[in-house]
Amino acid sequence: MLIAIDAGNSTIAFGIYPEPAKREPLHVAKLAMEPPPTAEQCEKVLGRLLHRAMTGGHADWSPVSALGNRRATDLDVIISSVVPRLNRALIASARSVSPHRPLVVSHRTTAGLRFEVPKPAQVGSDRIANAVAASSAFRGPVAVADCGTATTITVVGPRGQFLGGAIMPGLSLMMDSLHRSAARLPRVSLAEPRDVLGRETAASIASGVINGTAGAIEFILRGIEKELGFRVQLVLTGGHCGLLSPVMGRRHRVMPSLTFEGLRLIYLRNAHPVS
Repeated sequence: MLIAIDAGNSTIAFGIYPEPAKREPLHVAKLAMEPPPTAEQCEKVLGRLLHRAMTGGHADWSPVSALGNRRATDLDVIISSVVPRLNRALIASARSVSPHRPLVVSHRTTAGLRFEVPKPAQVGSDRIANAVAASSAFRGPVAVADCGTATTITVVGPRGQFLGGAIMPGLSLMMDSLHRSAARLPRVSLAEPRDVLGRETAASIASGVINGTAGAIEFILRGIEKELGFRVQLVLTGGHCGLLSPVMGRRHRVMPSLTFEGLRLIYLRNAHPVS
């Protein structure tokens, strides 16, 4: 059994693979990052997930029943974290359910990528996982647009080369920035715009943020392709990919669990973490 933990700037996502050789996690849960969660809170989420995975959710849950007998030798943990201050809590929660040291993804982890960037240590572990999953799922060059707190574009070459990409504010950051910095602009909820031409303020903001981000992704990819001299396929992932997909003019695939898939593949390529 494998527990995959993806700690981003807005949420921590936990996924359980009862059989890591199979693709989809059976159970997934998320924990908000504000306020910053403690190791005990992470352990409780892991306990509930393990309980559901092992009982099908039919028995009553308690911390003792969920965690007390779950520290089994066949349970491993892999962690992707872009929030270094949380790493200690994540590792502690992993050790509470598994006797193995968790595999914490970095540029040094065996992942099947060749880094062709000057500073691989600065590449986020989520982008590494996305690159691994995308290069496995697609033949030829591929770009991943991960639409979360930030919108990141990651490009992988035809031979598994991590080539770089682009980073810009995510949809929620744009919305919040407009509300904070412009006195007359309200805070609006994210929703797919009905039209590009907004006819009142909320619709105009939604159109600008969502259509603008989709256009930026397409514009950036055209520039990247011109610089590289070849076309790339596109996959969308992240919490906001469902809002961007309908307004994208470029052919693409939506893979919401891409980061989990990358963590699963990295785990398999590293066998069991060292105890």
